[in-house]
Amino acid sequence: MAARAPVVGRAVHRLGKARLTVTPRPAEDGSCQVTVVLSVRGRWLLRPVAAVALVFARGPIERRFREGVDSAAEEWAEMLAEVVPLHGEALRAEIADALTEPPEPVESPEPLPRTL
Repeated sequence: MAARAPVVGRAVHRLGKARLTVTPRPAEDGSCQVTVVLSVRGRWLLRPVAAVALVFARGPIERRFREGVDSAAEEWAEMLAEVVPLHGEALRAEIADALTEPPEPVESPEPLPRTL
């Protein structure tokens, strides 16, 4: 039985539906391999238009996704480097502070699309 993807996104529009799953797994070299699956279902006119658009947009979409994942991995590694030296009470205090402080607002460089 396959494990459930830890990240699942869905978008619904009157002309179609989309589902995105992201599943990480360890690679043979010790790194992490991420599988991303996007399935789109649409109505009659949307299907051929979306198919043609994806033929041309796949490269740039894939590149931006890889850049985003690499950036997130670098930030995560930096944060872990700060936490790893902590032990015992210092580690508990750091976790407690992180859980009780309000999160910092994240500003997106581009506005997110409202619909598909």
